Amino acid sequence: MSLLSVLLPLTGLFFLISSSFGSESSVPYPITCVTRGADLMDDAVVVLCPPDCTQWRVSVFGTGIYASVSSVCGAAVHRGVLGPSGGPVRVHRLQGRHSYMSSYAHGIQSQALSQWTASFSLTKPVNVPLELTSDTSTTALPAAAQPGKKPLKKPSVKKALHGGNKDCQMDIAMVMDSSNNIGQRRFNLQKNFVTKLAAMLRVGPTGPHVGLIQA
Repeated sequence: MSLLSVLLPLTGLFFLISSSFGSESSVPYPITCVTRGADLMDDAVVVLCPPDCTQWRVSVFGTGIYASVSSVCGAAVHRGVLGPSGGPVRVHRLQGRHSYMSSYAHGIQSQALSQWTASFSLTKPVNVPLELTSDTSTTALPAAAQPGKKPLKKPSVKKALHGGNKDCQMDIAMVMDSSNNIGQRRFNLQKNFVTKLAAMLRVGPTGPHVGLIQA
């Protein structure tokens, strides 16, 4: 068992991961906004797209079924399976076809193509296991910093869905800073990161497992 500690650029948030990292293939594969379907070798692979791909000049060919020369993340936004904040997407390899149709959707203009040798389609990954919610109102201060006010409820973790990822046995401990120093915006950034991390790792009863502390 090895111990890996990673300090994130978000103020006050870090996590410790203890695991034998022998099953990294089960974790979504990070790609860029310009990664094409032809650049991916495996079928039904789950990739992790960065945010704001609509700001790039991504090339997308087709509608629903995309030529493999298309940007994967751009096609995912066009298809509607990915929002502007990025996230995981499952890519399914398909045979080539004729007459890829052009259309405009979700801020992406796809182009027409007479034919191409390979294609791909996109779906949302199943079994996204964890969602974080918070009942804080305008600030994310601990009760001690708010004299005369009732203590704020700590972020709650909704019950995980059945399943998980038994091939990814990791124990993760996270600490979230909720002091007055970071403010509401940075506190929300922390929550969004934890939510995306839990979804990417497919947290569940069979593993991996996560513990969260609000400090």
